[in-house]
Amino acid sequence: MANFNTHLILAGMGNGLLASATIATSLSTTNEGMVLWLTGTIGGLLPDIDADNSSSLKVIFNCMALLLTMVIIVRLSHNHSLTLVWLIITGVYLSLRWLALPLFKQFTVHRGSWHSLLAGCTLSLLVTDIAWHVTGVSARFAWLLGIFLAIGYVIHLLLDEICAFDISGTRFKRSFGSACKPLSMSQPLASGIFLLSCAILIAWIPPVSVLKSILVTFTAISL
Repeated sequence: MANFNTHLILAGMGNGLLASATIATSLSTTNEGMVLWLTGTIGGLLPDIDADNSSSLKVIFNCMALLLTMVIIVRLSHNHSLTLVWLIITGVYLSLRWLALPLFKQFTVHRGSWHSLLAGCTLSLLVTDIAWHVTGVSARFAWLLGIFLAIGYVIHLLLDEICAFDISGTRFKRSFGSACKPLSMSQPLASGIFLLSCAILIAWIPPVSVLKSILVTFTAISL
């Protein structure tokens, strides 16, 4: 299994190259490209959210708190008192830190349902839908955010599988096949929740025609 620094560096490098491509093809502005790069890098850490003592878990929950804080400020600061906004932000942080995080540690198993393509697809759709419906960004940028998160997620899963091959002993370790799998058969309840979530999230996605145009632009890039 690759360590935190390996996942961080390679996800950052891979998504940095892709972000530069979106800027070069005018799919995104420079500022949007930076956000895409950050999103993809975070996606490269997400699968390890089920590891109780991992650095990824702390980074991801801190990023979630920061993201929710930004959304609250953007959505509520103009229509509500500053005191109320501060109280909501404090409540969100405390809920994540002292309620959501302990519960997440208790009910997740490392290399379980989160280490699957289904989980990556669900999270990508979730990010796309939130960006489109909650933050109000364009359909193009919402799709790009989901795509970059998915790419980072897959990079992580592939790295774990690559590191499961022992080059010195030319053999596969016992962990081989536990990372990059379509879904977790050992955790049917969690996989079922992911499948149901996917079905619900698909109903709220931005126009598919925008996604097709993005993919056409990517495939037409000349190196």
